[in-house]
Amino acid sequence: MNLLKTLRSIFILAYMFSILWIVRNLLSLIYLFFAPFTVLFLLYALAGSEVLPYALVGAYIMTLVQAGAAIIGDAAWHKLELKFQDMMVASPVSETAYLLAEALSELLYSAPALIILLLLILQFKLSVFTLFTLLAVALLVWLSTSSLGFFISTYIPNIRNGWQISLLLGLFLAVLPPVFYPIERVPEYLLWAAYLPPTTHAALLLRDSIGLTSPLPLSYSWLILIAYTLTFMALATYRAQWREK
Repeated sequence: MNLLKTLRSIFILAYMFSILWIVRNLLSLIYLFFAPFTVLFLLYALAGSEVLPYALVGAYIMTLVQAGAAIIGDAAWHKLELKFQDMMVASPVSETAYLLAEALSELLYSAPALIILLLLILQFKLSVFTLFTLLAVALLVWLSTSSLGFFISTYIPNIRNGWQISLLLGLFLAVLPPVFYPIERVPEYLLWAAYLPPTTHAALLLRDSIGLTSPLPLSYSWLILIAYTLTFMALATYRAQWREK
């Protein structure tokens, strides 16, 4: 397939997986929209306005992680229940195009919440640099978590496991790491573990863009986040179980 046909396939599949479903089941969009703002409300109510920058950055990253993790359940459902992936294997659609279609569909679900969170974060520091960082980090987190989610989905034995693993992935990437709270709160003997998840570096980059200093050189965080993204994309492209054995 040439590039134009590949892009057309990606957008058509993403439309089928997301927009058509949203039109028929608006409740799914409402849940994804309110989930990050519920966390924001709780943090604001418990700790006050001083945690708002951390809470907004955390909600932004959590929404992106949820979009990537949701692929595990949705792609497993398409593969195991609908047998849709088998049809794609027999079609000219490549594995990478199918992965990007699944990832784009999840991003469309999360787009309303992401846009509002982006605008709220920009209120702290409205600049081209902040906007670039918000978009670049979003792209890297979306691609990395989506690739990891798709890779996992191809090895899921049943749909119920898919939803359970997606919740666990969100927990390990968006709740436990210092995404919603300052990394300075992490005990020194656990700092090595706090720096392992890619979402930690995404949070550090976003906080720096709005004026909160990072304890780690930003170049390190960019390199680590890019390395995770390339690794997970390679994993999904070359190691995912695209065809049944």
